[in-house]
Amino acid sequence: MNSIEAMEKEIEFQKTFLTKISLPKSVKPESCFFVGNGDSFVAGLIAYYASDSITRCYTPYDIISNPKIVQTDHAFLISISGNIRSSVNAARILKEKSIQTTAITANRKSNLAKVCDNILELQYPSIGISTAGTIGFTSTTLTCLALIGRNLNKDISKIYDKAKKISKQFNSIIFKDRFYIFLAESMLYPLCIYGSLKINEIFGYRSGFYHIDEFAHAPLFGIKSNDYLFILGGNSLKRPELKHLLNGGLNIAMIDIKGNPLEVLLTSIFIEQFIFLYQAKRNNLKECHFLKNKKYLKISSNLIYCN
Repeated sequence: MNSIEAMEKEIEFQKTFLTKISLPKSVKPESCFFVGNGDSFVAGLIAYYASDSITRCYTPYDIISNPKIVQTDHAFLISISGNIRSSVNAARILKEKSIQTTAITANRKSNLAKVCDNILELQYPSIGISTAGTIGFTSTTLTCLALIGRNLNKDISKIYDKAKKISKQFNSIIFKDRFYIFLAESMLYPLCIYGSLKINEIFGYRSGFYHIDEFAHAPLFGIKSNDYLFILGGNSLKRPELKHLLNGGLNIAMIDIKGNPLEVLLTSIFIEQFIFLYQAKRNNLKECHFLKNKKYLKISSNLIYCN
């Protein structure tokens, strides 16, 4: 099985697994913060927005470079592999400050799990083949939301089916080598980061992410006529001034979902995943780009895992 097929299977696993996922009990949002990189940082950032900015989210290097920023009692360090060097170092620093540490990881034997006081093990089904993160990201996100007392009470399988149906609206987009920009506000903004990361990992195309207001201040002037914008809408983007962007002659796909914020969030995650999967299959990709680019994969691994 190749990595694109593995990604497809892991996306499909979500429909049944996420309906019965075991989630942790909540803690006080003001007493905790999240630490992570990449997809893990995105999951923590979603929790930050969902908590009305009460909890916090940092990268490991934020902690390493300035431990004084930590003002709360409990750190949740997120890492699927549990072996990211900077996360382990951040956990050690936090323990030295007598802050309780919990590893959110799929590897309870990892270095991070060994260093932390507690473990929240992510036990989602996986093909066991390296691929772009889907079910691991969604499981982590739901875990972080549960920790701050934000549980999705809707039927997740129905949300999955709804997202799959909506995603077909974007089948006419042709993915090719151009710049992809993701725009949103509030709780959907982290999904701009997630979408950008998947574009890099799966296709190897250039991508970026911005708050809509920040995009208007300067990045807009770097857009070429061939570039493509994804705007994640939902209830938060009913601002009348948005018409100036939508009517500006740019290539835009509007992912505009209605519903309560958590339902909109999960629907948008699934839609992004389905769009990327369809485009990968349409382009006859067999492997994610990050796995084919051996030179940069080695550099990435050395930066992330080695001392």
